Amino acid sequence: MTEDFQINRDAFAMVHCKHAEAKLNEAVARGEWTPEEASQALARFRSSDVLKTLIDLDVERAIAMLEGQVH
Repeated sequence: MTEDFQINRDAFAMVHCKHAEAKLNEAVARGEWTPEEASQALARFRSSDVLKTLIDLDVERAIAMLEGQVH
């Protein structure tokens, strides 16, 4: 059934990166991080294994939902 659907890994990545960026911006606003530190942290996150794992889990869940295994 999943062959009838295309799962966009980039869309999942974008959601996670936007969330991380928002959290880093909050930390900058509180004075906990400098803008440069936040930018560097976001760049590291974008190329991290953590992001790849999050995307893999999102894809697995999407496939399960499409196959009716999760509601």
